[in-house]
Amino acid sequence: MCERGGSVNIVFVNYSLYGGCSGVHIHFLANALQDRGHRCYVILPVEEYEPDYFGTPRYSFLAVEEAVALLRRDSPLLRDAVFHAWTPREIPRKLAGSLAQLAGRPYFVHLEDNEEYILESLHHMPYASLVQEVKAGRIACNDAFSHPLYYREFLRGAAGVTCIIKALTRFVPSGVPSLVFWPSCEDAFFRIPAEPNWKVRHQLGLRDDETVLAYPGAVHVANARFMDEFFRALSLLAEQGHPVRLIRCGFDCDALLSREALEARSRWCIQAGHVVARELPHIVGAANILVQPGVPGPFDDCRFPSKLTFFLASGRPVVTAPTNIGKLLRDGEHCLYLHDSSAADIAAQVRRLMEDRALARRIGENGRAFAREHFNWGRAAAAVEAFYLKWGFSHAG
Repeated sequence: MCERGGSVNIVFVNYSLYGGCSGVHIHFLANALQDRGHRCYVILPVEEYEPDYFGTPRYSFLAVEEAVALLRRDSPLLRDAVFHAWTPREIPRKLAGSLAQLAGRPYFVHLEDNEEYILESLHHMPYASLVQEVKAGRIACNDAFSHPLYYREFLRGAAGVTCIIKALTRFVPSGVPSLVFWPSCEDAFFRIPAEPNWKVRHQLGLRDDETVLAYPGAVHVANARFMDEFFRALSLLAEQGHPVRLIRCGFDCDALLSREALEARSRWCIQAGHVVARELPHIVGAANILVQPGVPGPFDDCRFPSKLTFFLASGRPVVTAPTNIGKLLRDGEHCLYLHDSSAADIAAQVRRLMEDRALARRIGENGRAFAREHFNWGRAAAAVEAFYLKWGFSHAG
């Protein structure tokens, strides 16, 4: 058994491809825990990944078969391990649960979204109705998401639950310890100079006098409504005599977008294609203004958009909504608030920053100061380490 304060073997189990927000959080948290003297492993449900997608990993990747073999041999590499399921979705639930059972060890679960709202959106019905439909066998569940019948049970069996934002603690069952920690971002974002990255702009065919926005991230079912408004805001700004260009990288599900949004994207967006995470500081550095649309509600309140960490750290003025981490920002000081994230609302806030350079500069500087004060992977790792040591070795395996 690990002595408190000693080295811990930690196994993170991701739910999907490594290139998304979950992957970046696991990568930097695992690296920071390695730096604190622990041995970290990451298990992916798929084999296709770029080991240096986010930068150099100081932890190791494990295939499921390798982890099982090590456990069966009682290898010191996984002895007394802590297993951390990254979300309660079916893939990590099954993998982390099975590995923890084989090892006779407890497991932890990480929450980063309102899983019930996602299921409601996916199946177009209230969560309680969905549970009844699944029980009756009228709906088949997809392993890419949480299972309506199993995910709460999985949380109840955890030694502890980590949450990316406080609003998610309401989903933690009574009696199960919880920890809230905020993600951070790469140091490179804090080093982005005030001057735009002219090299990237020129490579993308952008003029020096153009106002440029950047949005790295996919258009999916949960954010399509706001991204539709964002794209249409570009046309509205052009009609008002304030044309801007938007650098896009990430997959767009065109079927979720209106004809007007698709036309605006075609006219005003520059597609940068597939950009690995370690190259994102160059893309963000090419922008003048950054926008993260959204509205208070069951989805946005319970998430922590990864883009907001590096948007704020970049020193660029940020336009966002008073939800999730945005609630702790001050309107007009750290950011400009959106009211409803409509096309008109987005256009109005972007135009305000275009017309008032002193305001844009002040908001960018204050946003970076907020990020420096609150976003730090070393602090996050220290909190998670203490959580493991307190609950991972006092919980019956």
